[in-house]
Amino acid sequence: MYKSYLKIKAQKFFFECNMSIATALICHERKGFRNIQVLQKSRGLLCIIGSCSDVFFFIGGVENQQGCMMLAEKGILVKPQTLNPL
Repeated sequence: MYKSYLKIKAQKFFFECNMSIATALICHERKGFRNIQVLQKSRGLLCIIGSCSDVFFFIGGVENQQGCMMLAEKGILVKPQTLNPL
């Protein structure tokens, strides 16, 4: 049973306690929010190294937050962050 939800673009994503934001999105079959520029394929929400820029979000009004490292909180507003290409 899902305990709470977070919001992205007015859509609610329900999650269990102690889930990261990225994990909650993966449970709802979100593949990612960015594409690999050369291949035009979706980048994942987890890089497994904990220091990439593929999971940056505006979380609770703060930019440059890694969704894989931040726990989902009840009713928190999350926005995908678009990085400028080099």
